[in-house]
Amino acid sequence: LNEDERTALSELAVIEGAFSLAMAEAAVGARTRQILDDLVSRSLLVHEPEGEESWYRILETIRAFALEMGEDPEQAQRAWERVAGQTLDDLEKLPMAPERIPSLVKRGFPTVRRALEWHMEQAKSPVRLFGLTGHLWWLEDIGHQAEGAEILKRALDRWPEPNSDSAIAYGVLAGFQRFAGDLEGALRSARIAIQASDGVGAAFGHRVLGQADRRAGDWDAALEHFRLGTEAAKAGGAEGFATEIEIHAAMTLARSGDIAASNELIAGITDRAKPYPVLRAWARLFQSWIAFADDRARSREIAEEVLRESRSDSADPWVTAVAHQHLGIADLLDGDVEAGKDHLRLSLLGFLDIANRSDIALTLLAVAAMLNRDGNRDAARGVLASALAWGTRATLGGFEETMYDEIGPLPDEP
Repeated sequence: LNEDERTALSELAVIEGAFSLAMAEAAVGARTRQILDDLVSRSLLVHEPEGEESWYRILETIRAFALEMGEDPEQAQRAWERVAGQTLDDLEKLPMAPERIPSLVKRGFPTVRRALEWHMEQAKSPVRLFGLTGHLWWLEDIGHQAEGAEILKRALDRWPEPNSDSAIAYGVLAGFQRFAGDLEGALRSARIAIQASDGVGAAFGHRVLGQADRRAGDWDAALEHFRLGTEAAKAGGAEGFATEIEIHAAMTLARSGDIAASNELIAGITDRAKPYPVLRAWARLFQSWIAFADDRARSREIAEEVLRESRSDSADPWVTAVAHQHLGIADLLDGDVEAGKDHLRLSLLGFLDIANRSDIALTLLAVAAMLNRDGNRDAARGVLASALAWGTRATLGGFEETMYDEIGPLPDEP
């Protein structure tokens, strides 16, 4: 390697995990693209295109060597600070509901996390930090919820006063706490977010309270929270996020038994969500879920279509996992056990990867019912025990309960 390449490699090594072209340019500066091409050609970097974006990665052994090779710690620190600054600038520019899950959050989260921690140490005011944390809500679908919650807790411990700036952080934290099973903490954070804001922070808060009421079977209270959350998101200029909350309202209508109203709402949402492919996929999967009640073939058709469209590096992991879940259940109901096993396995791996407790529980319940129907009661009891560790059958409602009953009776709780 010549001197420029050695310097560039040691500067790029300050980045943990995958990094974007913008991060690389911040670290290296002049002639970045040429140097990156040279390092890729020498197998010192891996180029990982994602759509129209270029992402790179250094193998960990090479990264460790490059860090060791660097002779100037101050130069490495300056390189990291440039990367952190660029990362925060890029994070700040993200819309609340982009066309797809942002690569910066999905692939670059280790750098996003370090950059937010670095900013927290430097900042004298929390205003920018709290604004940036709103984009962490995508972690609900891609994992890292515990790490996201830790960042938010540290920020709120340092600047605990509830206000319009911190409301988003409290609201996003509430979502992470709900995912972790800390319902008491989630409700507390959600109420603080609502009290402190009438915009996007309040929208996050109402979303979590609505989800809690839906789980408890209080349909009217849940629908009211989703209505208020939708209005708050629109007032804060987050139209895409408002659409996501409306999907929760449609789900609540279906679980309450009002399938007609749910279908009407979700049809409108699917049309409005066209600018947001990720949200449209969510709405389409919900149409698939509803169709289980009276048109299983249509349900399968929708899930297969969503799965075909989601086969890319930038796909939402939750969307892919749910599509497999729907297809697996459809296979079981149609008597194709082997195909059902394959889809449910892929579904379960996807949900475990992003730590989605409720969908892990639902998928395991389907597996338990399948095993029980086939006479394998001991295995069914074991799987049911796992399902109950992640959630309970009380999370089911309306057509979902009917659907699982069709698969076969669940074994007695151990």
